[in-house]
Amino acid sequence: MLPFANLSADPENEFFTDGMTDEVINALAKVPGLRVVSRTSAFAFKGKQLDVREIGAQLNVQAVVEGSVRRSGRRLRLSAQLTNVADGYQLWSESFDRELEDVFAVQDELSRGIVSALQIRLLGRQRSALVRPPTDDLEAYTLYLKGRHFWNRRSEPDLWRGLDYFQQALARDLGYAPAHAGVADSYAILGFYSALRPTEAFPQARQAGVRALELDPGLGEAHPALAYVAMYHDWDWAAAEREFQLAIRLNPGYSTTHQWYGNFLAVMGRFDESVREFSRAIALDPLSALKSAALAWSYYFARRYDLAVAQCLRALELDGELAVAHAWYGLVLEQLKALPEATAAFRAAVRCSGRNVGFLAGLARVLAVAGQAEAGTLLAELIDLRNTSYVSAYDVALIHLALGETGKAMEMLETAYAERAHSMAFMGVDPRLDLLRGEARFERLQARLRFPSSLPAIA
Repeated sequence: MLPFANLSADPENEFFTDGMTDEVINALAKVPGLRVVSRTSAFAFKGKQLDVREIGAQLNVQAVVEGSVRRSGRRLRLSAQLTNVADGYQLWSESFDRELEDVFAVQDELSRGIVSALQIRLLGRQRSALVRPPTDDLEAYTLYLKGRHFWNRRSEPDLWRGLDYFQQALARDLGYAPAHAGVADSYAILGFYSALRPTEAFPQARQAGVRALELDPGLGEAHPALAYVAMYHDWDWAAAEREFQLAIRLNPGYSTTHQWYGNFLAVMGRFDESVREFSRAIALDPLSALKSAALAWSYYFARRYDLAVAQCLRALELDGELAVAHAWYGLVLEQLKALPEATAAFRAAVRCSGRNVGFLAGLARVLAVAGQAEAGTLLAELIDLRNTSYVSAYDVALIHLALGETGKAMEMLETAYAERAHSMAFMGVDPRLDLLRGEARFERLQARLRFPSSLPAIA
């Protein structure tokens, strides 16, 4: 489904138009038997004039939905058409001219029209709505759409901005379950990016996710954040897997769940399963640089470095400014002893991220491995920053280890455990820690995380 064109006079309605596209994608993704390409890949074609057959070939789909939205005062006009990719013929088209208050009904009618045109049976003959109104407050809905717009961009400043919009939506309607899920997602990713202390980010993610499910037990999009909390903060591996599997059952077409579950399976050392899960995420979102880069992470932990290199390069072809793709490329190059190239990759990650402290620590480590004096300067800066903001002790430990300071590295790993640094989840599979494996102090610390027996033995 391609992004709807905004035909409204007010550019501010771009958020609303993009949000309408998101909502219909999400509704269609829940239909059994229908594979719907996710938002990232669909929005790669925004504003581009391409033949639907070319788009279909790039996305590996059989049909394409396109349309437009015009919002004027309290009136809403939406036009859409479904085109067969194979021959370019129109399969279905419809226009809706309604009051703005009918926006959710329009989304439901549109989704059902598409499904009917594709002749897909909905869970037998059920007639329940594909789109249910989650709020009666249209301003809250608009604020939520803005929140998702910025959350999807995934940079740290955009995550904060998205969180603010979700909270504004809740200020208008405290019973708005998807907005609570948006808050949960925001805090989960901010915790993963080390933008907040783990003990602040992840408990707030849990609180918001639980509240979303209290309001709407069938909201599958709330479970991935809860799985993230169980995985990266509680280190409760069984609970994390239950949440991921429940999320997939409720909404198998949500690509982010498959991506995050792939992360979990890699942490568990179940690398073949991890690759399969990432591959499902990519099949649902084939033009997502983030998901392509995430698959490289799985190959990295599995020590399949050649495959990881190829996947990182694929991600950077899709988005050369994606900070995590540069960082994960740097991780792989470090293991391949290509230190000048690894240094360049981490410098790019630092630049693209606006100097994220996690990527800065990655740069310091590579410089330490390469024997560069700049590593000490950056390490001193990061240690100083720990007095005023959050810098993961796990990241600092890796720099000490690269400098040959094993005792200090172990002290910082123990500090990382105490502060519940999310990266401790990688302790069992991280190649950078291989120098410590077999050491009694390290093994005792790893045992405290209670990894399952499926974790591979790494010498």
